[in-house]
Amino acid sequence: MGRGPRAALCACSARADAVLHAGRRRPGPRGRDRAGFADAPHAINLKCNEALDDEDKRTIEADLLLRCRALDVPVLVVHGSHDPRPRSALDGMLAALPRAEFVLMDGVGHLPWLEDPASFGSILRDFVTRVAALQRHT
Repeated sequence: MGRGPRAALCACSARADAVLHAGRRRPGPRGRDRAGFADAPHAINLKCNEALDDEDKRTIEADLLLRCRALDVPVLVVHGSHDPRPRSALDGMLAALPRAEFVLMDGVGHLPWLEDPASFGSILRDFVTRVAALQRHT
């Protein structure tokens, strides 16, 4: 992968692409080392990623889903069709959020707001406009 917007996007998604475990690097997509996955012009903060991964290990999914069920607010979940994280990873959260709306953006990956800001902005404006209209009528 060369330098450019796509490489920068991979680096921004460093949490998924560069995590150290017990002094060993986990393999990334297609067996590549996650730390080397993003050929970006800036460094990946491996220490930060390690701390986030440790926090993930302490998170109990059942507790998180209970918190989601208690949210009585509109939620927009936007997922890129080329996101390396599978859509199925969202299914439990989407089912638990009582007022969730899911939008699949075609042709983008993990950071759709950077990869296609115009389309993402349109999706977000539409969602906010609809939610605001509902709030005015209640």
